[in-house]
Amino acid sequence: MILRRARVHGLLAGAAFAAMLTGCGSSAPSDKEKIAAIVKREGTSPATLCSHLTDALLARLGGKRVCLHQAASASSDPTTHATSIKVHGKSATALVVNRAGTRTISLVNQKGVWKIAGVS
Repeated sequence: MILRRARVHGLLAGAAFAAMLTGCGSSAPSDKEKIAAIVKREGTSPATLCSHLTDALLARLGGKRVCLHQAASASSDPTTHATSIKVHGKSATALVVNRAGTRTISLVNQKGVWKIAGVS
Protein backbone atom coordinates (compact mmCIF):
# COMPACT_ATOMS: atom_id res chain seq x y z
CA MET A 1 0.00 0.00 0.00
CA ILE A 2 2.81 2.43 0.90
CA LEU A 3 4.66 1.48 -2.27
CA ARG A 4 1.53 2.13 -4.34
CA ARG A 5 1.08 5.60 -2.73
CA ALA A 6 4.74 6.43 -3.39
CA ARG A 7 4.32 5.39 -7.01
CA VAL A 8 1.15 7.52 -7.38
CA HIS A 9 2.86 10.52 -5.76
CA GLY A 10 5.84 10.01 -8.06
CA LEU A 11 3.57 9.91 -11.11
CA LEU A 12 1.71 13.02 -9.97
CA ALA A 13 4.97 14.86 -9.33
CA GLY A 14 6.26 13.77 -12.73
CA ALA A 15 3.04 14.90 -14.41
CA ALA A 16 3.20 18.26 -12.63
CA PHE A 17 6.82 18.70 -13.70
CA ALA A 18 5.96 17.79 -17.31
CA ALA A 19 3.07 20.26 -17.29
CA MET A 20 5.38 22.95 -15.95
CA LEU A 21 7.93 22.26 -18.70
CA THR A 22 5.20 22.33 -21.33
CA GLY A 23 4.24 25.80 -20.16
CA CYS A 24 7.82 27.05 -20.41
CA GLY A 25 8.49 28.73 -23.71
CA SER A 26 5.08 27.87 -25.08
CA SER A 27 3.93 31.46 -25.35
CA ALA A 28 3.42 32.69 -28.87
CA PRO A 29 5.99 35.10 -30.27
CA SER A 30 5.15 38.78 -29.92
CA ASP A 31 4.29 40.91 -32.92
CA LYS A 32 7.74 42.48 -32.76
CA GLU A 33 9.35 39.02 -32.77
CA LYS A 34 7.23 37.95 -35.75
CA ILE A 35 8.24 41.06 -37.71
CA ALA A 36 11.91 40.62 -36.81
CA ALA A 37 11.74 37.00 -38.01
CA ILE A 38 10.22 38.02 -41.37
CA VAL A 39 13.01 40.55 -41.92
CA LYS A 40 15.74 38.09 -40.87
CA ARG A 41 14.38 35.41 -43.25
CA GLU A 42 14.32 37.96 -46.07
CA GLY A 43 18.04 38.52 -45.53
CA THR A 44 18.98 34.86 -45.60
CA SER A 45 16.38 33.72 -48.14
CA PRO A 46 15.13 36.64 -50.29
CA ALA A 47 12.38 34.59 -51.96
CA THR A 48 10.50 34.32 -48.65
CA LEU A 49 9.76 38.02 -48.92
CA CYS A 50 7.29 37.34 -51.74
CA SER A 51 5.02 35.51 -49.30
CA HIS A 52 5.06 38.44 -46.88
CA LEU A 53 3.87 41.24 -49.16
CA THR A 54 0.34 42.63 -49.23
CA ASP A 55 -1.62 41.85 -52.37
CA ALA A 56 -1.45 45.52 -53.37
CA LEU A 57 2.34 45.70 -53.06
CA LEU A 58 2.75 42.37 -54.83
CA ALA A 59 0.58 43.65 -57.70
CA ARG A 60 2.70 46.84 -57.98
CA LEU A 61 5.79 44.64 -58.30
CA GLY A 62 4.21 42.65 -61.13
CA GLY A 63 2.81 39.67 -59.22
CA LYS A 64 4.23 36.79 -57.25
CA ARG A 65 5.96 35.16 -60.24
CA VAL A 66 7.89 38.38 -61.01
CA CYS A 67 8.71 38.79 -57.32
CA LEU A 68 10.09 35.25 -57.10
CA HIS A 69 12.09 35.77 -60.30
CA GLN A 70 13.67 38.95 -58.92
CA ALA A 71 14.29 37.32 -55.55
CA ALA A 72 16.12 34.44 -57.24
CA SER A 73 18.76 36.87 -58.48
CA ALA A 74 19.03 38.76 -55.18
CA SER A 75 21.99 37.92 -53.01
CA SER A 76 21.38 36.89 -49.45
CA ASP A 77 22.64 39.11 -46.65
CA PRO A 78 22.72 37.42 -43.25
CA THR A 79 23.39 40.80 -41.60
CA THR A 80 19.82 41.88 -42.40
CA HIS A 81 17.84 42.64 -39.26
CA ALA A 82 15.04 44.88 -38.00
CA THR A 83 15.48 47.60 -35.43
CA SER A 84 13.08 50.17 -34.02
CA ILE A 85 10.02 48.00 -34.56
CA LYS A 86 6.91 49.95 -33.60
CA VAL A 87 3.54 48.22 -33.51
CA HIS A 88 0.35 50.28 -33.48
CA GLY A 89 -2.57 47.86 -33.39
CA LYS A 90 -2.82 46.28 -36.85
CA SER A 91 -0.03 48.36 -38.40
CA ALA A 92 3.69 48.58 -37.73
CA THR A 93 6.94 50.09 -38.96
CA ALA A 94 10.43 48.71 -38.76
CA LEU A 95 13.84 50.01 -39.66
CA VAL A 96 15.65 47.36 -41.72
CA VAL A 97 19.43 47.38 -41.62
CA ASN A 98 21.83 45.43 -43.83
CA ARG A 99 25.04 45.88 -45.83
CA ALA A 100 23.21 48.00 -48.41
CA GLY A 101 22.07 50.51 -45.78
CA THR A 102 18.80 51.16 -44.01
CA ARG A 103 15.20 51.44 -45.09
CA THR A 104 11.87 51.71 -43.32
CA ILE A 105 9.14 49.20 -44.03
CA SER A 106 5.49 49.54 -43.15
CA LEU A 107 3.47 46.46 -42.30
CA VAL A 108 -0.16 45.56 -41.73
CA ASN A 109 -1.60 42.62 -39.86
CA GLN A 110 -3.97 40.68 -42.08
CA LYS A 111 -5.81 37.84 -40.37
CA GLY A 112 -3.02 37.44 -37.81
CA VAL A 113 -0.19 37.52 -40.38
CA TRP A 114 2.16 40.48 -40.77
CA LYS A 115 2.49 41.64 -44.40
CA ILE A 116 4.80 44.28 -45.81
CA ALA A 117 2.73 47.11 -47.27
CA GLY A 118 5.47 49.52 -48.33
CA VAL A 119 9.14 50.40 -48.29
CA SER A 120 10.63 53.86 -47.97
